[in-house]
Amino acid sequence: MGKRFGDAALCCWKTNQAMALPIAFAIGATESIVGVGFFVPSTALPIATSAALVASGSDVRALWLAVTFGACFDDWISYAIGYFVEH
Repeated sequence: MGKRFGDAALCCWKTNQAMALPIAFAIGATESIVGVGFFVPSTALPIATSAALVASGSDVRALWLAVTFGACFDDWISYAIGYFVEH
């Protein structure tokens, strides 16, 4: 059962590789939202996604850059919202 599930998951990952970077960006962004970041496993998701990328033969650096830019982008948005609400 486990081997068939792993093969099916890897096949699904290979066919949908174009969605990996937008999903990684969204994971990084949701990690930075106040209150939501508590419920998103921000460490486990990028590590699991990286493992799937390595197994499929893709570039891991692009994934980590997408997660980093997502987190930075949402930190900037959260700061801007807090700044304008305060003033």
